[in-house]
Amino acid sequence: MLTHNGHRGTPLMADRSRRPSFGRAPGFFLLLVILTVFPGGCARPLTVPIETARLYSSEQAHPVLLVYLPGNGDAADSLKRHGLVSLLHDRNISADILGVNAHLGYYQNGSIIERLKQDVIDPAKKRGYDRIWLVGNSLGAYGSLIYAARYPADISGVVLLGAYAGERGIIREIERAGGLRTWDPGTIETKDWDRQLWSWLKQYESRNRSYPPLYLGYGRWDRFTYAQDFLATLLPGDRVVVVPGGHDWPTWKKAWGLLLDRMASSLK
Repeated sequence: MLTHNGHRGTPLMADRSRRPSFGRAPGFFLLLVILTVFPGGCARPLTVPIETARLYSSEQAHPVLLVYLPGNGDAADSLKRHGLVSLLHDRNISADILGVNAHLGYYQNGSIIERLKQDVIDPAKKRGYDRIWLVGNSLGAYGSLIYAARYPADISGVVLLGAYAGERGIIREIERAGGLRTWDPGTIETKDWDRQLWSWLKQYESRNRSYPPLYLGYGRWDRFTYAQDFLATLLPGDRVVVVPGGHDWPTWKKAWGLLLDRMASSLK
């Protein structure tokens, strides 16, 4: 798979001593959670720059760019292979689409945000894109959220399909506190991604205009509904779609089509 500039990335050796803020390697407990929820993925190579695949190129001068982050086990072109790109064309949406090979290894070694910023988002802005949307399923939705939390000004919108939004413990803690408004995240360590993410979401309602809009689609029987149902309460009703189904591509395709009908004007 080629990078955005037409070259393969250079293999990256994981540097276990580096711990950058909100993009640094997660703590040992969080790493165990990630490995439990998303087994496998460790053996896939890490490269600099991260590998990307052009899924669609329009003929517009500076169209909207959709940056796709795959779920664990998916590939950079999964959005196209499962028919979700064609649903854009059915609605006459001619956005450019770039898939990113953002597999589990980049989350495990903590470089996912850095690689997206340096290898994908900043180069896209230099090429003239002034509207960049993130689209992610499952683990890719988590990556989309933590990037938007770190660099909200970079992103015009985020679409989350079957989102993994942190482990059950953080949701239970928030519920016990009476909800996000009364939840006190306390001192947040740089390696605690879940707490940083939900601290950002705590501010989402009050600072909605300064943050990119979030659109959420998922199946009623998705295994991550414990967080998705909670996240849905923070969003306007027209930005949430819940359809019959589980944590799979047929379900996400249905949700994607319904969300596109609601946000098509924002992507043209």
